[in-house]
This record gives sequence, C-alpha cells and structure tokens, in this order.
Amino acid sequence: AYFNPAGLIGVENQVELGVHYIKPDVKVTNNGSSVNYPALLGGGTMVGSRDSASPYSGKPVPNAHYVHAVNDTNVLGVAVGAPYGFSNDYGADVFNQADHRKVEFKTLEATISLARKLSEKTNISVGLVRQSIELDQDKLSSSTPNADGKLKGDSVDYGYMVGIQHKPSDTTTIGASYRSQVTHTLDGTLGTTPVTAPFQLPDIFAAGIAHSISDRTRVYADATWYGWSAYSTQPIKRKSDSVTLSTVQSNYDNTMSFGMGIEHDYEDGLT
Repeated sequence: AYFNPAGLIGVENQVELGVHYIKPDVKVTNNGSSVNYPALLGGGTMVGSRDSASPYSGKPVPNAHYVHAVNDTNVLGVAVGAPYGFSNDYGADVFNQADHRKVEFKTLEATISLARKLSEKTNISVGLVRQSIELDQDKLSSSTPNADGKLKGDSVDYGYMVGIQHKPSDTTTIGASYRSQVTHTLDGTLGTTPVTAPFQLPDIFAAGIAHSISDRTRVYADATWYGWSAYSTQPIKRKSDSVTLSTVQSNYDNTMSFGMGIEHDYEDGLT
C-alpha cells in the first residue's frame, strides 16, 4: 500500500501493523569548523571545544497498512508511517553548535491510493499523500555572538504517487512507481522571532522485478532513486518583512539503493 499500490490487485481485505528499530552508527568529526561573527555585532570567532560526537540513538518506527478490495478490478489501500525523521544530541560546546546541538525532527505520512486492473497483465495505481512535519532544533546563532538560535516549526503539505505493474509472462512481474517531492513551509520561531522556512523532502522513483524460478521459488530485485538534492538550501526568513535571518546549507546529493531477495515455499505453509 506504500511503495506500489498497483500490486494490490488480487490481495484480499487485510490490516497489517509493523515496527522497525533503527540505530544509525554515525560519528561526526571536526575538519576545521568555525563561525566568524560580523564586526558590527561584536566580532569574534566561535570554535567548540569538542571535535567529535556520536549524536544518534536508536528509535522505533511504526507503520500500518489497510487493504480493501472494492471489487475484482479496484482495490483501495491506506498506508500510515514515518518515512523520514531523526533525532540527534551532540551535547554542549560541540564544534558544530552553530548548526546543531540537539534536533528532533518528526514526520507522519498517510497515503490513500486506488489500484485498478486494466487487463489480465497490467495494473495501475494513483494516490494522494498527506505529510506533516515537526522540527525542534537547538543551536547557537550563526550570526549573533552568544545568542540562542533555537528553531521550532511545523507544516502540513500534500503530494501524489503513481504506479504500474505488468506481467510480460506467467513467471515474471515488473513494476515501477513514483512518489512526488513534498515542499513544506515551516511556520515557527527562531529564538523568539516568528519565522518561515522552506523544507523539501525528496521525490522517489522505484522499479523492481519478480521472477518465479519454480512453483516454490521466487527471486526479487529492485532499485530506488531518492531526489535528496532538493534538500539543499533553506533560508530562514522573518515573517514580518521576509528578511533572511539565517541560511541552512545542506548540500545533499541524490542517492540510490538496490535490493535482491529470494523466497522459497517449504512444506506446511512455511515460506
């Protein structure tokens, strides 16, 4: 119901609940970071005393899926989850404290989709995506010495997804899906100043193939492209006059992921 609802054709009514536990293994090391404050604001250079940090802790990530077969040719799908989100805690006096000291970023995404059977070999799907985000970031100001740069905000916005599944033969199924980028406008505060800031989450294109080697054994392969370059520069602007108070320079690159798997049916219903 999330990745490619076109594959829901033929699935009976069902509800699925799940949870993943994610524990990133990340260490961040200083490579000469510093902040030079403007002379008109007192000048000076800020350099943290700690040159490395391991900021990430493990988090459970729940998800839920619902499938309802309207009839033989139409299936409704609903997926709820948190595809993006993280929290980190670098602690005080870290070298990057003008960028991050502590961050809590949460997303909640709900997708409602309709899959339709076009023929005995081809299914398609369309869906509406509702995405809400919350950001709570604690840092020092990168423009004013010894000032609080804490940023808090939230947003709700919408995207879409489309998918297709085709069976060129009785033993092979191929599919592809596209999930659009969602561009948020965070409304919140920087310190005590009301601000707005754009926040882009990536579009995703995925393609995969499933092939039956025998009546009991199937192999799978997929590739997924993530448009993370959309998350590049985020100007934080004062609401009253749209003056840019700070700019977050992320410079993310697009990424790819690949997967392969095999499934075999044993006796007594064990797969």
